[in-house]
Amino acid sequence: MSLGLACKDVNRLPIKVENVSKSFEGKEVLKNLSLELPDKGIYCLLGASGSGKTTLLRLLAGLDTPDSGHIAGTQGKKISFVFQGDRLLPGSTAFENVAVASSPEAATLWLKRLELSDAADKKPAKLSGGMARRVALARALAFGGDILLLDEPFKGFDSELKKRIMPHIIEFAKTALLILVTHDEQEAAIADTVFTMETLL
Repeated sequence: MSLGLACKDVNRLPIKVENVSKSFEGKEVLKNLSLELPDKGIYCLLGASGSGKTTLLRLLAGLDTPDSGHIAGTQGKKISFVFQGDRLLPGSTAFENVAVASSPEAATLWLKRLELSDAADKKPAKLSGGMARRVALARALAFGGDILLLDEPFKGFDSELKKRIMPHIIEFAKTALLILVTHDEQEAAIADTVFTMETLL
C-alpha cells in the first residue's frame, strides 16, 4: 500500500515514510507504505479499525520501529501526541495535567481556548469523558512542537463545540505539521489533505 500527496510548498523539508512494513503477533498491519509530508499543515488519516492509522502515528513518534523500511525527517523534531486514551494523571487537576507538559501560562491559555477554565481545578475523576479528552488535547497543544499527532482527539465533543475549537487547531497547524486520525467527515474537512488507509487482508 502506498499513499502520495503533492506538497503545496516545495521549499519545505518533507517527512518521508519509505516502504514501511509493520506486523504485530504475525499480523501485517502496514505493508510497503510510502508517503511524503511537508512540515506544516493538517493531514487526516481515514480508514477502518485495523488499517494501521494508530500504528503509523506511533512509528512517526518513534514509539515503535518499522519491521522494514525507513522514516526520515522526524529526527530532531519536537513531537506531541494525543493518544486514544487520555492518559491523565489521576491525582492532578486539569490545570496541573496541562502545566506539567508546558508552563502555567500555556496551561491557562489552552484551557481557556478549549473552554475548560471552569474545570481547571477538577481532577480527572470529576471530569466528563469529553472534558477529559479536552484536557488531553490542551496538554498536547500547550506542549507544542513541530509535529502534533492526534489519534481521534475529538471524541465526546458535540458539533457546536468542535466548531468553536477548530479555529485554534487550524491556527496551530500554520507553524506545525498536524496529523489527525478520525472517522468524522466534519473533522476531516479541516485537513489540507486526506489519506484513506486500507485494511490488509
